[in-house]
Amino acid sequence: MAERFILAAPPIEAWIDRNAKKYHLTFALPGIDVQDLQLELQGQDLTITGSQQSGDGTQQPEYLANEFSIGPFRRTVRIPDNVDLERLKARHSNGMVEIVAPLKETAPAKVTPQTDS
Repeated sequence: MAERFILAAPPIEAWIDRNAKKYHLTFALPGIDVQDLQLELQGQDLTITGSQQSGDGTQQPEYLANEFSIGPFRRTVRIPDNVDLERLKARHSNGMVEIVAPLKETAPAKVTPQTDS
């Protein structure tokens, strides 16, 4: 069996809903309990860390293939500047961690009246 490099960081999906003016970030973490996860926000960087466990340790199968990542993981995602970080909300459901936050309200550009000289 050929060895392959397996990326242990959880995959993400990030998008902006322009109609609802919200930022969405989802981490795919199937089989991981919410108690085994930690979210940390430092500046614009959101980091998720945790550990993926494998069974109860009683079975030692002879794998033909195994692409499941076992052990600790860490993934950092930079949140865009226009996201209101103080209103981030996270929820864990069905093996997914979803982060949602509103976009910041931007003030309309000020128009400086021109004077004739």
